[in-house]
Amino acid sequence: MSSISASVGKFDSGTRQCHNIASDQIIVIGLLNRIGRAQGGRRELPLPGNPRSGVASPDLYQAILQFQRTNHLSVDGHVDPGQATLRRLDELASASAPVAPLPSVPTADLPDAIRRNLDYVERRVQGVGILGLGGPFRLDLGLDANMMPTRSFFMERSRFDIFSDPFTGNAEIALTGIYASEAQALAAIRTSGLNRPGYVAYAHYRGQENIIFPTIMSATTTPALTRALRLAIDDEARYAGAASNLLVKAFFTLMGLRYMPVAAEASGPAAAADLQALRQTAQTLLRNQPAGRAVVNLAGAGEVPGAINVNPLIDQQVASIPNLIRSGAETVGEIFPRASVGRIVSNDVVFGQVNWATTARGCFDILRPGGTVSIAPFAGQLSEHLAAIAAALRSAGFRDVVIQAGRFITAVRP
Repeated sequence: MSSISASVGKFDSGTRQCHNIASDQIIVIGLLNRIGRAQGGRRELPLPGNPRSGVASPDLYQAILQFQRTNHLSVDGHVDPGQATLRRLDELASASAPVAPLPSVPTADLPDAIRRNLDYVERRVQGVGILGLGGPFRLDLGLDANMMPTRSFFMERSRFDIFSDPFTGNAEIALTGIYASEAQALAAIRTSGLNRPGYVAYAHYRGQENIIFPTIMSATTTPALTRALRLAIDDEARYAGAASNLLVKAFFTLMGLRYMPVAAEASGPAAAADLQALRQTAQTLLRNQPAGRAVVNLAGAGEVPGAINVNPLIDQQVASIPNLIRSGAETVGEIFPRASVGRIVSNDVVFGQVNWATTARGCFDILRPGGTVSIAPFAGQLSEHLAAIAAALRSAGFRDVVIQAGRFITAVRP
């Protein structure tokens, strides 16, 4: 009989997620996909096999409900270990036609041959960082001359074994081939029977950005990446007291394993003495602005003539920025008086450089009613960045939040 370690689906009429461990979801999805529609399964319209850990997709939840209705089971929307729904799934799937073997591209000399592939994660990723305190890891596929990311994607921390390596004290076994998805790779491991005491099996698959990932990312399979992420976590802990939002850019290259961690200056709430100095600077600069029409430019580049510039100067020169308040965008709500600004602009901010949730709340506080925001992020990951900014502005209370021509975003403070 098939075995899962925890419940899959949703509790409480779909309002609360079950444990939904990815490997358990793969088993339930595989069983449903082997059962015909007449028996409540999804063989004719298979469910995708790339589950998100901790989250049952709406399609999977509905498929479980349909299976339970068709088979006159308790219609509760979840599959529990050893219980009636799993037993019935197993019974019907076992009676179905055998499933075709998982597709795999034969690859010789594993795992070394795969690690030499130009698409292997350690060859594609050029730098790492962290999005906010406790946030996901940022993996950079491109860096500019200032070591700022030009193209990135994010992965949850749980995907990495940073401080403990499952292979320590065990034999390493790599399955042959590069699977088309993580779900297929995990299913192949589960059915291989190789995970037993003293052995740890893993496989490789094509994931985000067509990158080749191992199913276990640790000091054994991704040594350079693991070390760089450990640097990022170390800097996160070191700067946590300052609540820095752009915590670290730990650039690494595989040639010689050279590391250049660059910690951003604190861009969160400042110490009391520093905060007072920043407020005094803001008051002085506001007096030189047109009454009620002060313009504040946040982070990035492309300064607006005459504006007050709030910038932590990670990669810019001090002399090149006039009317400067040397601080992060996240501090504007603390250093400017309420309703003291008429317009806020920001240009060429790199995705992950600013915590927009905190910044948007600060912008809302310091803008006068009717004040406007205009943000034009850096071109890298533009659509994803604009969506994150829009969500933050709406959450902060802004109205008329509009993405203009897919390039910049505007909003109004009611």
